[in-house]
Amino acid sequence: MRLPKTRKTRGKTGGPRALTPQQATRRFKVGLVTEFRLTRHIKEQMVKPDRDFDMGDVRHVARLGTVRRPGEYDIRYGTYSYCMEGHDVGGSALNIIFVVGRDHVKLITGVRP
Repeated sequence: MRLPKTRKTRGKTGGPRALTPQQATRRFKVGLVTEFRLTRHIKEQMVKPDRDFDMGDVRHVARLGTVRRPGEYDIRYGTYSYCMEGHDVGGSALNIIFVVGRDHVKLITGVRP
């Protein structure tokens, strides 16, 4: 028996369910306190002059930011990525792209809109 591939029950390829923006916001905030992982990509982006942010800025976005849109499904990895929108410590706009794992939050990149 094949499971339906609807958004309510399964992801687009029968993978994980998409979180609502509210659920993704909550998981991001909790994940930064408990267990998070940095990708090599976000580490590289943090030091670029046009991005220039650090973990203090990421935590500030986590405290005051929010996920406003549904996650985007990545067929290569079978996961949904989410965009936490907020501002860094200095007040400049900063969005953090992340993935929610079973027991962690993985930070993918930071973007200045």
